[in-house]
Amino acid sequence: MLGAVFKVMKEEILTIDCPGAGQLFIGTSPHAKCGGRVGFNIGVSWGQFGCLGGLLPRREAEKLLQMLYDKLKDINETEEDEYNRTGLEMKKYIESLGSK
Repeated sequence: MLGAVFKVMKEEILTIDCPGAGQLFIGTSPHAKCGGRVGFNIGVSWGQFGCLGGLLPRREAEKLLQMLYDKLKDINETEEDEYNRTGLEMKKYIESLGSK
């Protein structure tokens, strides 16, 4: 639904699927204006239940980018490997609770 709004605005968007949440839409132009600020159009949509949108100011976009970079730069395993590893760790922990 929100993706259609961006198309009407004739702006290219980056659509990001968020498992368990819906979709995140970010306009590719850093020149959108709202409330005296300039930045990226941004929105979230959760299927038939609604959507919400606004502006991600450039300075806030820089903070977000830096945080993502800082958190991701040292990861050396794939998402699948981490998911499997942590699933096994949780299983072992739950089994250990049963043996007490």
